[in-house]
Amino acid sequence: MKSDTRSVLLDDRWGKARYVAVEVEQAAEVAHLLPKNEPSFAKLLFNFHMAISGLGLVRPFDWMKWEEPSLTAERAKTLPAEDIWRHATRIIRGERFCEGMFEAHVFNGSLVALVRRAYEVHQTNNGWPTAFAELDDADLETGIEVEGLRSREVGTTTGFREQRTNAANPGWNFQVLWDDGSSTMEDMNNWHLVVPMKKLVQLSRKRR
Repeated sequence: MKSDTRSVLLDDRWGKARYVAVEVEQAAEVAHLLPKNEPSFAKLLFNFHMAISGLGLVRPFDWMKWEEPSLTAERAKTLPAEDIWRHATRIIRGERFCEGMFEAHVFNGSLVALVRRAYEVHQTNNGWPTAFAELDDADLETGIEVEGLRSREVGTTTGFREQRTNAANPGWNFQVLWDDGSSTMEDMNNWHLVVPMKKLVQLSRKRR
């Protein structure tokens, strides 16, 4: 990803949260290989903490008396809006009284899943990003610039999209015509629309 693209992406609170969620997820997968108290991992956890707070998901309520079970990655995938922020608040606030709570929810995948669910609930319509409404077309225009994780991976949208019917991996696929002449169907869950640049930026190569 080009540095100027990354900079604009991180100025978007949802773009930042989604991007950092992928970074922290990947880092957690190999954290057991890192030296204890690796500074770069600690910084990444801090950035993720701040990104979640920046979404407005930490709000006042008596979380100590909230009797909902602890968050899991599977439970996070179906949470309603009211429970999303309550779980986020309990984890963020709880870290003050129980050191390691935030990190534990990073390692079990529940916080990453929570951010993805928050985005789905607040920023999509049936899985399709509502940010497209800020462009000329709420669907998918032809010719939107596409930038992959590697700077040489650039292309444009063809305008074709399709909704997946697989309940285990809901969402949308969209078609990209790459500069090398090839075309692929991409999972919109792994991309973020950076509205000021009118560009789709790849967040992860993994499918949810």
